[in-house]
Amino acid sequence: MMAFSSSSKGMGSGIRMNSCDGSVSATTSASEEELEAIRVSSRRALDDANCHEMMRNLLDRSGEFDRSLWSTAAELGWLGIGIPEEAGGFGFDISAQCVIAEELGSSLGSIPYAAHCAATAALARSGISSFRELVEAAASGAALLTVMATTVGSPDRLPVAGEGCLTGICKAVPAGAFADHLLVTSCDDQLFSVALNQGAVKRQIIESIDNSRGYAHITLNCAQATLVGGRSAAERLTDELAVLTVFEQVGVAQASLDAARDYALERRAFGQPIGALQAIKHMLADFFVLIQVARGAGLAALEAPPSRFSYAVACARLAAMRAADYCAQESIQLHGGIGGTWEAAPHLYLKRARCMSVDLGNQEAWRHRILSLAQGARAAARAEGGDNSDIAVYRTKARAFLAEHAGNFSGDARKGLTEEEDLALGRRWQALKADHGYAAISMPTEYGGGGGTDMQKIVFSQEEAQYDLPTSYFAITMGMPVPIMIAHANEDQKRELMPKAIRGQELWCQLFSEPAAGSDLAALRLTARREGSNWVLNGQKLWTSWAQYCDWGIIVARHDATLPKHQGLTFFFVNMKAPGVTVRPVRMLAPNHVNEVFFDEVLVPDSQRLGRVGDGFKVAIQTLMIERYSVTDSWGYGPDPLILLGEGNGLFGKNADPDLRDATARVLYEAEALGAINRRAFKAIVEGQEPGPEGSIAKLVLMASRQKFARVAMDAAGPESIERKPGCRTYERFTESWLLVPLSRIAGGTDQILRNTIAERILGLPQDYRPDKGIPFKDIPR
Repeated sequence: MMAFSSSSKGMGSGIRMNSCDGSVSATTSASEEELEAIRVSSRRALDDANCHEMMRNLLDRSGEFDRSLWSTAAELGWLGIGIPEEAGGFGFDISAQCVIAEELGSSLGSIPYAAHCAATAALARSGISSFRELVEAAASGAALLTVMATTVGSPDRLPVAGEGCLTGICKAVPAGAFADHLLVTSCDDQLFSVALNQGAVKRQIIESIDNSRGYAHITLNCAQATLVGGRSAAERLTDELAVLTVFEQVGVAQASLDAARDYALERRAFGQPIGALQAIKHMLADFFVLIQVARGAGLAALEAPPSRFSYAVACARLAAMRAADYCAQESIQLHGGIGGTWEAAPHLYLKRARCMSVDLGNQEAWRHRILSLAQGARAAARAEGGDNSDIAVYRTKARAFLAEHAGNFSGDARKGLTEEEDLALGRRWQALKADHGYAAISMPTEYGGGGGTDMQKIVFSQEEAQYDLPTSYFAITMGMPVPIMIAHANEDQKRELMPKAIRGQELWCQLFSEPAAGSDLAALRLTARREGSNWVLNGQKLWTSWAQYCDWGIIVARHDATLPKHQGLTFFFVNMKAPGVTVRPVRMLAPNHVNEVFFDEVLVPDSQRLGRVGDGFKVAIQTLMIERYSVTDSWGYGPDPLILLGEGNGLFGKNADPDLRDATARVLYEAEALGAINRRAFKAIVEGQEPGPEGSIAKLVLMASRQKFARVAMDAAGPESIERKPGCRTYERFTESWLLVPLSRIAGGTDQILRNTIAERILGLPQDYRPDKGIPFKDIPR
C-alpha cells in the first residue's frame, strides 16, 4: 500500500486554503505518473478489503458501512488527498480523488467517499476559520461528512426558518444514517453545514436496494446551521460531487464489462465459448463504447475551464448514468441465470449503479442542466478556446483571416451554384488558404504546406467549421493521399504533385473498395501484372468518392494470387486520366459523389509504387489510420448548429418534446467526450506515441450521433424539414445530412465490423471463424 506524502506532489496548479485566514491560494496537480501510482496502490488496498463480501453483508443490515475500509482510507491519505496541507491534507486537485473514486466503483467499496470529499473541500474553500477543526477531522477520517444529494435549482430545497436555523426534511440522504455533518442547500440556494448530533435533528434509517450506502431521511426542526456560502458555493459543491460520482460510475461500468467479458470467455455453449458468438461480441463492444464516452466526458470535465465546468460536468454525469446503468443491467443478461444469484457479483453492481444514478437528481434534471447551459458553454468555448498563449495567438490570427475572407466563399456565395461551380469556388478558397499557409498547416513548406503543428491544424479546423465553406471536395485529398504520398513518394514526386494537391489545383481519390472487398479490404481482386519497369492494372473499384473530378488516386492491387490474401498486395498511385481508366457515377440515395472505376490494361510505372512489393496491406492500414485520426470534421459541423436551431424552436425549454431533449443532450455530451478523446489522441501522436484504444469508438459514436443529430433537427423544424435546400446554410442542411448518414456508417467499415474489431482486438474475445486465413488467395471460394 502507498500512503501519500507532501514531498511526492507535482508542480501543477489548483486550490489551497491559506494557513492564516482560510482564503484560497495555489496548490498542486498530480502528474500522470503520480495518478497511476495512486491508482495502483488504491486498487491493491481495495483488493485486500474483500469489498464484494462486505457489500453482501451490508445489504442485509441498514444503517452501517465498511468501517474497516474507512480506516484504511484514512490511513492511506485518501480522505485528505484533496485538502490543503495546512488543514491536514495533501493538496492534490480533484483528479487524484477521481482516480480513487473510480477504483472504489470498480471494487464496490462501501464508504461514502465522493460525498465526504466534496463536502470537505467545500468547507476548506469557504475561508471560514470556524470550519478549520472540522476540515482537519474530516481529512483524518475522525469526522464523516455527507451532502443532501439534489441538483441546484431542485424544488426540494430546505427553507430557512430563521437566522442560522433550518427546518425541513431531507429525503434519502446517502450516508445520512451515520454521518456526523450534513451540507445542505436552502430554498434560496444558500449552502449550510448542519451537525447531525443535535437534538433538533431526527434520522430515520431506511431500507434501500443498496443498504451499504446508509440512506436515511433527515428531519431538521429549527436545527442550528452554519452558512458555508451562497449559490456559487452550492453549485461548486454539486459539480465536484457529480464529477467524483461520474468516475465512480465509470468504475462500476468497467467492472461490469470486465466480469461479463471474463464470463464470456469461460462459459461454453454449442461447443465454444459464448464470447465467440457475434451477438455477445457486439453486446460487449457496446459496453466498451458507452464506457469510453463516459470516461471521455469525465476527462473533459476535469479539463474544462471555470466558465464551462458546470456544463461539462452535466454532460459527464448523463453519460456516466447511461454507461453504469446499461452495463450493470446487461451484464446480468450476459451471465444468464447465474448473474441473478446472491453469490454472484452482477446484482451488486446493478444495485450500486441504480442508486448512484438517482442520488444527485434523475436523468431529466441533468438533461435540463445540459440544455440550459449549452448556449453559454459553447460561446465560452469559442471565446476562450482553452489554448496556451502561442495557440491563442494563432487562433486569433486564424479568426482574423476567416473573418476577412470566408464570407466570399460561404453562405449566400454558394446558393444556386451547380456542383461544378461550387467545386470551382472551393478550389479558389483552397488556393487562398495555401497562399496564407492554412491549406495544409502541418505539412512541410517545401511541398506547399504551412510548416506548422498538428495543434495549429486542429485550431484552424475548429474555426473554419464555423463557416459554410466548400471544403468537402478536398477532405479525401488532404486526409489520406497527401499524407501517404509525403510518407512514401520520392522527393521529385512530392515536390511536383503535392503543391498542386494542397492548392486544390488537382484532386485525389482513394481506390480501395471493390464489389467483393469492403470491410474485408484484403479480399480485393483488382490485379497488378508486372511488365518490366511497369505494372498493368485490371479490375474494378467501387464507392470511390469524387472520382469524377479527380486527377490522381491511391490504389491497392493484387500482384500475386498464390500468396495468402494479406501478403499479395501492392500499393500505387495512379493517373486518373490515363488510358483505360473509366469513371462511372453511381446514383445513391443522397447527393451523388460516389463512383465505380474500371481499369482496363492501365499502365502504371513502377516509380509510382508506394512501399515495397507485397506491402500493400500495410500501407493501406497506415492510410486508414491517418484517416481515423484526421482533424477534418467528419460531421461537416459540430453541435453549434443544433444549438442555434434550438434557440429558435424552444428546444431548451422544459416544455419541449422529451425525446427531442434527450436526443439533443446525448449529441452534446458525446461531443464533449469525443473532444477529450481526440485531444488525447492528438497529444499522443504529437509526442510520437500510439493513441489509446478509446479512439476506436469515434466512428461508431460520430455516425450514430450525426444520424440522431439530423433527425432531431428535422423533428424540430417540422414539416419544413422535408424540403430540399441545396446551397443553404450549414445548420439548415440537416435533411441532406440525414440522407447521407446511412452511407457514412458504411464507409470505412460498417458498425457491425467495427464492433467485431473492438470485441476481438481490444476486449480479447475469440475471432470469428476465418476459412480464408493462411491459404493462397486463389484458393479462397468466391
